[in-house]
Amino acid sequence: MPAQAADVTRVGLREDVHGLLAGPDGGAYVQVSRRGDTDIVRALPDGRVVRTPDVGDLVGGAVGADGSAWYGTDPFRALRVDPAGTPRAVALTPTTGAVPALPLVGAPDGSIWSSTVEHDQLARIAPDGTLTYVPSRREACSDDWPDGYWMTRTADGALWTADRCGGLTREGVQFHVNPYPDGLVADAAGGVWFLRRGAVPATVAHAAADGQVADTRLPRALGAPTDLASAPDGSAFIAFGRCTIARVGLDGAVRLIAAPIAARELAFDGTGAIWLANRARLARGLEGRCRGAAPRVHVPRRVSFASLRRGIPIRVSGRARVTAGTTVNVPNATFSPIPTERVLARAGRVFARVAYADRRRIKRSTTIFMTVGVTDDEGNERGHAFRVRVTR
Repeated sequence: MPAQAADVTRVGLREDVHGLLAGPDGGAYVQVSRRGDTDIVRALPDGRVVRTPDVGDLVGGAVGADGSAWYGTDPFRALRVDPAGTPRAVALTPTTGAVPALPLVGAPDGSIWSSTVEHDQLARIAPDGTLTYVPSRREACSDDWPDGYWMTRTADGALWTADRCGGLTREGVQFHVNPYPDGLVADAAGGVWFLRRGAVPATVAHAAADGQVADTRLPRALGAPTDLASAPDGSAFIAFGRCTIARVGLDGAVRLIAAPIAARELAFDGTGAIWLANRARLARGLEGRCRGAAPRVHVPRRVSFASLRRGIPIRVSGRARVTAGTTVNVPNATFSPIPTERVLARAGRVFARVAYADRRRIKRSTTIFMTVGVTDDEGNERGHAFRVRVTR
């Protein structure tokens, strides 16, 4: 299928586009993953695309002041991709301090900043890979889970962090918010935008530089947000994996905007242009018509015990990648250790596997719970949940 007007790149059903980063020069970067490996795609400002294959597993991602993209690879190694699309492995030294971790964020002096495995330390990575450590001036989050958090740097140079315990910190001054932030992006005036984790209806919040927080509820019909970005005018743009994105102003006003693709990720580059990405496509700007209908899925309400050897049939109405998992309503059930994943070249059926250990314990009227996800060539996605009853 030919690319539409807004397309910069498009991939097939066996690959995934993700990890969108927009640069200061009007270009962008994305990762393209397939089973077993990852490529970096650099979209140049003039529309050309440079693809670097087989870069291995990448962690995080940030754009430096010179427009280079940085990714974590190993505990003391990083990958730097320059604005021309040329990759270079960077050794981080010395290796005797705390291990750099997620996330990564650029600084005006060309350095990249990272959290570390120690809650009270941040790592500053110079362009040559030299590491120095700086006090984070933030409290530990919790002993119950890893102390992961988000970072961003605002236009005035202030470093903000947010964690899963509701801690929101600006240059060592900590506020507390609940529900806790999910994602963190800088506005144009020293504040930040973030999503409220698990809020119903979905809620985006703005924190001013003085810590004042204002919430805006998003339309229920759009579902759960998948990403947010801050526009040059200070407003927030939110993606939902649909053909519609939401703009929220600093005054709390919500405006819906048609998007050329069913965007899961979005970012603004240094020229003020918006970039959109989903699992199949990368697009620049808001021109183009979105084709936003994922294939329909049908699963029978009942199946016979004998048919489970082959699996539970899933009928899909069009070309798609299908991922399915099952769990059986029996004691100590196991979720499918390897989810069923198939690519359909046209409308047809796939069969979801049921773990052998669970099949042995299935009796009449046992219920099997299924999750089914479909993705089409346009990057449209839809998830489904089913209950299937077993008959003898």
